[in-house]
Amino acid sequence: MSTEEFSGRSISEIQDEFFAGDLPKRPEGRYLYYTYGLSAPAGTVVLFQYRGHVVASAVFTGSERFSEPNEDGYGGALHFDTSTVQTFDPVDAGTLGRFWPGFPGFNQAKQSLDPQRYAAFAAELKNVENQSA
Repeated sequence: MSTEEFSGRSISEIQDEFFAGDLPKRPEGRYLYYTYGLSAPAGTVVLFQYRGHVVASAVFTGSERFSEPNEDGYGGALHFDTSTVQTFDPVDAGTLGRFWPGFPGFNQAKQSLDPQRYAAFAAELKNVENQSA
């Protein structure tokens, strides 16, 4: 998520306004990005981080890179299965490290985590809410 787009908002505001309100209603779960897309196979579960916590997840279905930035400066779009958007109690880096030893913490870079450990992680999430439109 772009920190610029969500600047000044709390985790609960992002969960309510964007993940519960906006993203599930977008055609193809379209999320525009400025510079960096995502290189992952369709079906990958994406964990969204904000303010040092994982705050939501969704299944990635694909991406598109624009031939040139659009009028708002976006360079492409990521697509998510809107029926899979979920929010849950925020998860900190220490908790992620229990499931993915060696997790380096949050930073601006995208990270790949061992998908075989995801089921155990997902089973521990609290207050999971499906946000499909």
